Amino acid sequence: MFSLLKSGIKFLLFMITITAISFGVYYYYYYEKIFNNEEKKITNAERKISLDSLENAVQVKVLNGCGVQSVSKTLMSYLRKNGYDVVEIGNYKNFDVEKTFIIDRVGDTIITQKIAKEIGIDTKKIKYEKSRWEFVTASVVIGKDYNTLPPWK
Repeated sequence: MFSLLKSGIKFLLFMITITAISFGVYYYYYYEKIFNNEEKKITNAERKISLDSLENAVQVKVLNGCGVQSVSKTLMSYLRKNGYDVVEIGNYKNFDVEKTFIIDRVGDTIITQKIAKEIGIDTKKIKYEKSRWEFVTASVVIGKDYNTLPPWK
């Protein structure tokens, strides 16, 4: 009986030793990884550049309001070349739009005025229409005057 108890204690001590060694190896490995910079960390300068580019991303939706095929694609290419993130193109609710206009979706008049100047339309052609369903800064609706605008010249 006593020998059985003795072997049980030896087994228990063996298991405690194995567990302690395993824990030590695990702790050392993760301590070195986390606190001694083995992994590349993002510097504050890199983080600032990343946040600035996200802040400056102006998302635009381009809508065809004149019915002429591929005008949305032409304006999309033009805006993307000029640094805008065109996230969607499609058709406006009708094709009888005479003059191209912009719908400001977030109330950022500086950005929408910049877009207007970029595509060559009067800033008076900016409408404010906030929508909880739209997730873009602005929507550009292309009218029948499209061929007078810089993207088509």
